[in-house]
Amino acid sequence: MKPFLYIMTLVFFFISCKEVLVPVPEQGETISPRVVLLEELTGVSCPNCPTGTEKIKELKNTYGDNLVVVAIHGDFLSWPTPESKYDFRFPEAKQLENYLKPWLGKPAASVNRIQHVEDELSVSNPQLWNGYVKDELESEHRVNLDLDLEYNEDTREVSIKAIVLPVSDFGLEEEVRMTVMVLESEIEDAQEDPTSIIEEYTHDHVLRDFATDWNGKPLNVELFDNVEKTFTYSYTIPMPEEGETLWNPAHMEIVAFLHSNINGEKTVFQAAEAKIIE
Repeated sequence: MKPFLYIMTLVFFFISCKEVLVPVPEQGETISPRVVLLEELTGVSCPNCPTGTEKIKELKNTYGDNLVVVAIHGDFLSWPTPESKYDFRFPEAKQLENYLKPWLGKPAASVNRIQHVEDELSVSNPQLWNGYVKDELESEHRVNLDLDLEYNEDTREVSIKAIVLPVSDFGLEEEVRMTVMVLESEIEDAQEDPTSIIEEYTHDHVLRDFATDWNGKPLNVELFDNVEKTFTYSYTIPMPEEGETLWNPAHMEIVAFLHSNINGEKTVFQAAEAKIIE
């Protein structure tokens, strides 16, 4: 073999053996079987939170179906402004906000509940969020999760089927849980920013309720590679108060995710989302 050809063959061999990283996708392109959960800690009385929300819009446009976003109005800076029509807070949202500590301030975001920064589980620097989403897309993929919804317009009940297909085994000792969230988007209401209060701000992906406990429901089964299992849940959408535009099924979605809950471990394995009315 000629020396040049021999060298090029070695170069090709070593390049081909390198780990293949997930590329930055074209806008909205699906690039990985992984679906990452980003939980945004926000609030209508948080003047810096619109900056975080804009960053999340960029990430959602970039990663498309590979990224599920939840906006949590829990406690700190989440109280309504004097111009607010609605109060997005509820007790379980506050519990979740506390569960996602430590964080230094809002806006903050937890990416798959992995502690990427030593002092923060939910990271308060929006410029770092993209790197952590990308890291999670490149991490080990252990399970697929799909949602199948049926909505009854008369009863306002949503029947939820969560279809789980592992690509590796999960033992009972991992204590895998399923959390099912109810979200609402396109809510026009007040939001504080650094200079004023925006009275007609569009709030998206707002956590409105849970179809399970706020920290999930244990699956209580072993999950085996390539063995599909279906778990069922239901949720009845409340009737809005007179004059309110909240609880609009056309603007609502279900988010589900599988996660750990053992010895302080909070890792999210996979997430999924589906609109209640397509």
